[in-house]
Formats: sequence, C-alpha cells, structure tokens
Amino acid sequence: MSKCDRVVVALAASVFCGFAAGSHAQQVLRLGSIVAPASVQAQAIDRFADNVKKKNVGIEIRTFHGSQLGGGPEQVRNVQLGVQDMFMDGMVFWSDYSDDMRIAETPFSFASREHFEKWVQSASFNRIRDDIIAKGNQRLINLGVMWRRGPFRVLVAKKPVLNLDDFSNLRLRVWQSEVATRFYGKLGLGATPVVLPLGDVYVGMLQGVVEGLTLPFDLVQPMKFQEVGSHIMLWDEFWQVLPMSISEKKWQPLT
Repeated sequence: MSKCDRVVVALAASVFCGFAAGSHAQQVLRLGSIVAPASVQAQAIDRFADNVKKKNVGIEIRTFHGSQLGGGPEQVRNVQLGVQDMFMDGMVFWSDYSDDMRIAETPFSFASREHFEKWVQSASFNRIRDDIIAKGNQRLINLGVMWRRGPFRVLVAKKPVLNLDDFSNLRLRVWQSEVATRFYGKLGLGATPVVLPLGDVYVGMLQGVVEGLTLPFDLVQPMKFQEVGSHIMLWDEFWQVLPMSISEKKWQPLT
C-alpha cells in the first residue's frame, strides 16, 4: 500500500469509524468537488468514499465532481444552507467566513510548504475553524492528515510570459477572491483579472476570454488545459492542502 493509500484509509477510519456504531439506517452524504473526475484529487475523494463504505458504519458518501453541484463558492454556501452535505477543495473558498483564512491565498506569503503547514497546525488556526463553524455552519474535519495538493502550482498561458511586461498584458483568470484580484490586477502585478469558474476556463481560453490561469500542476492534464495553453511555467504563488467540510447540522447528530 502506497503512502497516499495509507493516508486515505487512515482519514476514512479516523473521520467515520465510530460515527454510526449503533445505527442501522443508511445515511447518505453528498460530497462535491470542482475538479475533473480523472484528477488525482477526485480519485482520492472517491477512494475516501469507498473506504467509508467498507467500514460499514451506516454512512454512504456520494461524490460529485466537475462542478456538478456548482462552483467552489456556491458549494460552500450549499453546505452552509444544508443543500449539500460536504465539500472538498482549496482553503480560499472558506475565506468569507474567516478573514484570517485569506492569508492562505495571498501569493508568496509563506517561505515554504513546511512554513505553510506549520501555520495550518498552529493554535491560531483553531480560531479559523471556530469562525467557519459559527459563520459557515460547517466544520473542517480532515486537517489532522494533510491532503497535499499540487505538488506545486503553475501558470498556464496561451503566449510566453517571460517578464513582468508580458504578465501585465495578460488577461488572467482568477477565482472569486478580492485578494487574488488585487494582487494580480492593475494595482498589483498589472494583469487584467477575469473572474471565471474553473469549469468554464477551458472554453474561456479557447474563445480568448482569458489568456492564462494559475492552478495546481496535477490538474493541468485531467482538465486538458495543455490543449489551450501551450506555455506552462512554475508559479509557486502558494502551497495548498485540501480541507474537507461537512455541514454542522449533519455532524452533530453523529455518534
């Protein structure tokens, strides 16, 4: 068993092993993501769901990939409202519930992955967790085991980006984030930010709506971005781990 497999098995056991020890009813929880089904992230989520099923604790995890349940911000709100039960993606999507979470998406703020993960495991991060429960009606349940994403981030572009002048002439796709828009926009590095859901970027690149985007390297091929952006370069804007949230309403009744 690989290290990745052991982490997924351990997470499934630690999160759900004792949830329904005395329950006979099968509870179905819908877990959404915004990435392609063929991506490493989606495959890991599916493995997690399979391992929960094997535990036979009365819980079934149904997975929905490729933004079937909406974009990242929409799915986080879905969990808040109880429309869906779980969501897993980058930390940036929970920043509306905790201002301190915004540092996770501020480019080039952490010196290394080790530096970033020390912050995630620090006592100060507990305040972020509490904010998300109080304001977002959901909790992050898997950060005891780091689901590392990446392994690094890249810039995918339709044309070469060799210096700051090249970058400032780029129409850059950004997610729904004030931090990213300000950092990469005219008051920052000078590009033209275009807010676009990840699932719409492929067509947006084809049509020229955007000319580039930043993302984890392991999503490039599964989402076929190399077909629309032939220039791919290392872009260590930040490191990432993948939080998994669950509705507080669904969490509390579990044993």
